[in-house]
Parts: sequence; C-alpha cells; structure tokens
Amino acid sequence: LDTITGAISLTKGCYTGQEIVVRTHYLGDVKRQLNLALCESIANVGTGCAIIDENGENVGTVLLAQVRGIPHKTKDSITGDVIESTVNKMIVLCVLNTDTIESTLRLDNALRDVLKIVGGRKNE
Repeated sequence: LDTITGAISLTKGCYTGQEIVVRTHYLGDVKRQLNLALCESIANVGTGCAIIDENGENVGTVLLAQVRGIPHKTKDSITGDVIESTVNKMIVLCVLNTDTIESTLRLDNALRDVLKIVGGRKNE
C-alpha cells in the first residue's frame, strides 16, 4: 500500500494476493485445490458439507453440489448392442487438501457417499 496515495502500488511489488503468490513460488506447494467430483447418490448435499477421508478426518468442503443426468453407455450381455441411457449423479465442486486426492473420500452426510474425483490436479 502506497502511504502517500493510499492505493496499491504495482511498481513496489505490493498487490492483492501477493502473500499467497510468493509463498507458493518459494515453497512450491499448494495445500488445497479446487476439484470436480461425482457422487453416485443424489442425496441432499449442501454448501459447506464436510468431505472426509478413510481415517475419518475432515479434508475438504463442498462449495456446490447439483444433480445432473450423465450419459451412460452399456453393452447388452446377450445381443452385444450398445445401450445409451442417462444416469443421475451428483456433481460436486469442492476444495480438498492436495495430499488426500488419491484417498477414498466421502461426503459427511447420513449416507456417507463415496466421491470420485474427475477434475483437478492429481498428485504425481
């Protein structure tokens, strides 16, 4: 913050978000990330619902959840024909700890639904 004008000075290197950018640059590690996940159940899941790992620890939070029809193809076991249908699944936008992406994750609701991460960076 420029003390004379009271504004943010981009030439001094002070800007909104500078602290997290510098920390990420020098430490090279981000602790949380945005992910897209699918859930089989279409139970009522609200914003702020906790996401837990197999140890029962809270590792993330649901930002948005919505039921959508997902195209699904199966093969008929008798005729071998491809059958196209729509399956209702819960699409979940969530923030997760990066070290738990590969874990078995569940929504912390009555059904404790398993989440399948379909978007976001996987650990290498």
